[in-house]
Amino acid sequence: MKSSKIFAISYLIIIIVLNVVSYFYLPEDLVMQITSGGEDGFTLPKMVGLALLLALGAMTGLKLLVSKTETDDKRWYPAMAIILIVNIIVIVFNL
Repeated sequence: MKSSKIFAISYLIIIIVLNVVSYFYLPEDLVMQITSGGEDGFTLPKMVGLALLLALGAMTGLKLLVSKTETDDKRWYPAMAIILIVNIIVIVFNL
């Protein structure tokens, strides 16, 4: 249980730092979806896009932090990994 709490806190710190630092380097409109033709599909303002990614990451991190049982912990690790990967992909494609 203690290692999952440490992991959750580390994950929250990484998500927060990643989004705060990327705020200064990303353009004003973030491309959140790319069409099959390679054009911008769905864009959001930088603040809204990063806030959405941060909120999703924070929800999963906080859920792991407050979970009571070890079996509850195991189902949140894949969600956290997917959200972190999506966060990184959005940031890299918009640089």
